[in-house]
Amino acid sequence: MIIFCTSLEPVNYFNNFYPKIKMIGLGNYLFQKPWININKGKNISHKFYSYADLTAQYFVWKNFLQKYNKNDWIGFAQYRRFWIKKIINKEYPIDKLEDLILTKPDYTWKNYEAVIPSPFFFRNRIIKITKNFLLLKFLKDLNSIKYKVSVLTQFEQSLGYGGKDIIVDIIKMLPFEHQIRFKNFLNDRNYLSAHGMYISKKEIIENYSNILFNWFLKCENILNKTNNLPLIKNKRIFQYINERFLDYWMSSNLKVIRWPVAMYNVEKKQIIPIGVNI
Repeated sequence: MIIFCTSLEPVNYFNNFYPKIKMIGLGNYLFQKPWININKGKNISHKFYSYADLTAQYFVWKNFLQKYNKNDWIGFAQYRRFWIKKIINKEYPIDKLEDLILTKPDYTWKNYEAVIPSPFFFRNRIIKITKNFLLLKFLKDLNSIKYKVSVLTQFEQSLGYGGKDIIVDIIKMLPFEHQIRFKNFLNDRNYLSAHGMYISKKEIIENYSNILFNWFLKCENILNKTNNLPLIKNKRIFQYINERFLDYWMSSNLKVIRWPVAMYNVEKKQIIPIGVNI
C-alpha cells in the first residue's frame, strides 16, 4: 500500500514511514527530496487556490498511477488527517504515532473495493426552543437537542449566498447518469465521509479521476464567469465539492468500507479521533 500525504509546508513526523507514506508538497514552497513537488510533469498546481489537495491527486493520477500494479492499494491523506489502524476513543501524544498510523492494508479489505473515512453526521442545534418555558421541566439541557440536516442543506448553507443555484448548475454538468442520483444522495443523506480522502486500486482511481476532473473543468466557468479561479469566494471550493461527490460515487458504485481517521492537533501535539463509526 502507498499513501500520498499532502502538506503546505515540511513536517517531520511522517519521516519514519517513507516510502509507504509519500509526502506531497502543495503550493509554491520548494520541497526537498524525498518530498514530491507537484509543479512538474502534468499538473494543475496553478489552480491550488480553489482545488487545494486535489492538485496532488491530479498529479498522482497523471504522473504516478501507471507505476503501480492493479492490485496495489493507493490512497490519499493529509498532514493533519490520516488513516489509523483501528478505532480510538481518546487522544494520544504524537510520539505514539507509530502505534496508530496505518501503513499496510487491513486483512478485512479483501472484500471491498475502496476505503473511505468514518463519517460526520450533520445536525443543527435547536436554540429557539429555549423560549418555550413550558418545556423547561422536561429538558435539562435544551442546547443539546439537535435535529438532522441533509448533506444538501448543509452544503447550501456553507456556500452562502447563491449556494443553492451553484449546486443546481454544477449538477447539470455531470454525466446524465449521475445527475439525479447525486441530487438524491445530497437530499437523503445526513452523514458524510469527508476530507476528500480515500484508498482504492489503480483502475478505480483512474475512473474516478476521469469523471471528477472532467466535470470540474466544465464547472470552472459556472463558479467564476471570468475563469479567474483565485476570485472564488470559497478558496477550496472544488475540494469542498469533491468531499460530497466522493462519498456519493464511491458508496453508490463500489463496495466500500468506512475506516477510522485521526487528526493531529498541532497546538496540543495530540492525535485526536474524528468521525463516527457506523
